[in-house]
Amino acid sequence: MLKGRICFAPVTREVVHGGMTQPGDEDTTRTYELGAAGCFFLHRRTDYLPSVYDERTEVPLFRDAQELAALVRRFLAAPEERERMAAAAHRRAVPAYSLDARAERILELLKPRLAGRR
Repeated sequence: MLKGRICFAPVTREVVHGGMTQPGDEDTTRTYELGAAGCFFLHRRTDYLPSVYDERTEVPLFRDAQELAALVRRFLAAPEERERMAAAAHRRAVPAYSLDARAERILELLKPRLAGRR
């Protein structure tokens, strides 16, 4: 993974199961792991992702295969920009998106709800 010039974080927007459409993912563990590993990566655009990474300075986002291909062509020709963006995504992801930080945030959200049950 660290030897690749460009990694991808695709997410499934919709899943059809038994003829019923289910919502897909907004993010996955890869969303955070690639940044933490210092990889340059492209991520499928979701409503949530711009709140996680800045697409101009950290992680470019794509909507469809055509936009993905254009981003790949652009960034293959820009190794210094890929390196800057990977470093910026890493600074964002570590420690902000670590398991400890995320567990702490969950506890912050749960404490007021649990306090009301006493």
